[in-house]
Amino acid sequence: MLLAGMLAGCAHVTNSGQALCSKAATGGGCDYDPLHGYRFKPHKRKDGDTLVVVTFSGGGVRATALAYGTLLALRDLKAIDTGNSLLDDVDIVSSVSGGSVAAGWYAYQGQAGLAPGNKLDGFIHQGATSQLAERGLNPVALGSYLFTPATRSDVLADEFASRLFNDATFADIDAAYSRQGQPFIILNASDIGHETRFPFTQNRFDLICSDLNRYRLSNAVAASADFPLVFSPMGVTNYSYGGRCPFDQATNADYRAKGPPAWIDSPAVVKYDDPAALQAAQPIPSTNALLELRQARNARDFETPQAGDGELHLLDGGLVDNLGIQSPLALEDDPACPPGLFQRLAAPRPPAYQYVKRVVFIVVNARSRDPTKIDGAVYPPGEIGSLHRSIDTPLDSSILDMQNYLTAELEAIQSWKPSFATRPKTASELGTCWTDWREQKARAENVAAASGRSSVSSPLAKEDAPGGAGGDEPAEKPIDFRVVSVDFELIPTVPCRRKFWTMATTWTLKPAEIDDLIRLPRLLFARSNDLKNVYRDMTNDRGTSWDGDVWRQGTELKGAAGEFSSVCS
Repeated sequence: MLLAGMLAGCAHVTNSGQALCSKAATGGGCDYDPLHGYRFKPHKRKDGDTLVVVTFSGGGVRATALAYGTLLALRDLKAIDTGNSLLDDVDIVSSVSGGSVAAGWYAYQGQAGLAPGNKLDGFIHQGATSQLAERGLNPVALGSYLFTPATRSDVLADEFASRLFNDATFADIDAAYSRQGQPFIILNASDIGHETRFPFTQNRFDLICSDLNRYRLSNAVAASADFPLVFSPMGVTNYSYGGRCPFDQATNADYRAKGPPAWIDSPAVVKYDDPAALQAAQPIPSTNALLELRQARNARDFETPQAGDGELHLLDGGLVDNLGIQSPLALEDDPACPPGLFQRLAAPRPPAYQYVKRVVFIVVNARSRDPTKIDGAVYPPGEIGSLHRSIDTPLDSSILDMQNYLTAELEAIQSWKPSFATRPKTASELGTCWTDWREQKARAENVAAASGRSSVSSPLAKEDAPGGAGGDEPAEKPIDFRVVSVDFELIPTVPCRRKFWTMATTWTLKPAEIDDLIRLPRLLFARSNDLKNVYRDMTNDRGTSWDGDVWRQGTELKGAAGEFSSVCS
């Protein structure tokens, strides 16, 4: 690879001066606001009963092109809820690595960014390998690595900024999300110190006492796509370390009551760390409680870091989860609530999720597969080749495990049987989580009104809806789910599958290969029985008729195998 010489170096801090608030600006006092920043807001979902999640995998520009083609295809598919298209109905997009370039662009530009001649299309077709080499290996750049804080990860971030994102920050993304119709987009990196995923959401930045709204979008995309060996890790300061947080997290009333400690230090978690409880033969937690324990302990590592743990170092998000599935399954909305889609969709559900009837995951997988690169010779590969394969192998193989994990988690949610007899009836019975949801909704509306934005209210949150104040219990039923795959495995002919499997994981491909990758999702959707079942489920549930056509515009593609000849030559 042309950039193989750009080996990892020191990490450059990319959130310098972005603590949650400034003592200098506030005269020494700071308050924590659980509504501030870029977070998933379930009460701003449109009036619909389907939660739609799209995930984009890694894989260089191959993954970017496949994700971009998926966005275009979703735009042309009929809506399943209340939007004009299926793309309008998407609630969450989660991405890693090359998929984060397309996801970041969509977060920044929305559907206007998918118009013909857009910058992302140009970026994908023109490639970036030579530009990255020129930026990172010229004499001035090489000298800067020795005498300035600049690192090789800055090269990637600056390339994304100059060609796609300019100086956009998450404040711009938050404003776009606050407008109706934009999904919540989670860009994921890997925290190699804590060996865990690092989603770019304010909930995660709360733990490190940092303000995501002032963070550059191009830095987040670069961290998500920061391939090991080629680029250096990207640094992020943990302001919770060493008294650097402008407010005292231990005594700040808002932070202790409504911030992350409300679930990190919940009785369900703390009792398992209590020596007295251990002596009293405290039973081993269930599997679901064990996941909560792990998340709480991981969060504590950020909020109350050990000595010497003051900086985070981020690399490619695919190192932890190369499908981007974990973040939506560990969904975060209220900082006081433990993360987890299971906790929100299993009964009893919080108000914003009571009317969700089905979940649709659209999983876009740009996984490569080319054993001949290694197995075509008698002699073993050299050191560099072996090193690259030692990284590629867990990235690609983990995709298969993550798809199985997704199905198992959704099946667990589906099989959960609600019991209205045991549903908590009062705030004290329910505990801290979601009890102040209506207060937060009201506060969010006040913030929106003060800033001139449209209200965040939603028909899902109406007081007179079933389950609202004074209303009857909603007719909660186990969730139905569907997983729709955009995957090279689904290409119907062996030579064509191999063509896509063997496309290189680089930042430059041939224009013809890019065109084929962009067209492929539409072909796969046309053949997808899972997608057709989504539409059938929706129409049967509502008693409406369905003509069998899933396309919003254009009916030239009906899914016959012969149509793959357009991308298989």
